[in-house]
Formats: sequence, structure tokens, C-alpha cells
Amino acid sequence: MLGAVAAGESAGGHASFVSAAQHMAALKPGAVDPNPRNAAAYDQLYARYLELHDHFGRGGTDLMSTLRHYRTRSD
Repeated sequence: MLGAVAAGESAGGHASFVSAAQHMAALKPGAVDPNPRNAAAYDQLYARYLELHDHFGRGGTDLMSTLRHYRTRSD
């Protein structure tokens, strides 16, 4: 977006960030429903996300070794 504003209107860009955002971004109508077959994977990853949040927000854990386990498993 910065490039579009830095280019300016004369070069096909935009005069402001508001103008650039209005022309470059749009929400798609409707909701995205999760795939129920992937619920267990979603739950596992969300649990790790919460752990990551706590790790960086509140102090250290063994998170990195746990995440390495997920990378190397083959199920």
C-alpha cells in the first residue's frame, strides 16, 4: 500500500492511505465454515497457538521441542 501512495495519483497510485485501502481491499460476502474432518487438527494447532502466546507473553516453556515433534511425525 505504501508503494501505491508513494507513486501518487499521477503514476496510477493513490493520494492517501485511505484511498488506497478503499480501492485495494474488499471483504468477500459470507462466512467460511471449517471442515469438520479437520477439527482435531484445528484443535491441536489452536492449543499450540495458545501455548505459544503464553510462552512469549508470560515466560518460557518447552514449546519449541514440542513443535519439532509435530514437524517430524508422519501420521
